Amino acid sequence: MIGLNLEELSAQEKKKLGLKVGLKVVGPITGILREETNICEDFIITAVNGHPVTNLNEFEELIEGVEGVMLEGLYPDGTPDHYYTRSLTY
Repeated sequence: MIGLNLEELSAQEKKKLGLKVGLKVVGPITGILREETNICEDFIITAVNGHPVTNLNEFEELIEGVEGVMLEGLYPDGTPDHYYTRSLTY
């Protein structure tokens, strides 16, 4: 992985946020994402490189073998969408 610990959103979390997809960043952020972005715990990733992400397997498939990753999402307080783009090598 790229320095993120992720968990799938519960049905209750999705309903509260009005989402059908998403993975929540939990635990410490390490590696290149800690060094090169300001991503924080509780950020909810809704898309990877423009593709909606609903579970951990999808996330891993979407980042496997790519050189650049764009994570799209939001924070639980409803702040506007955030985008983190970095050139990553896997």
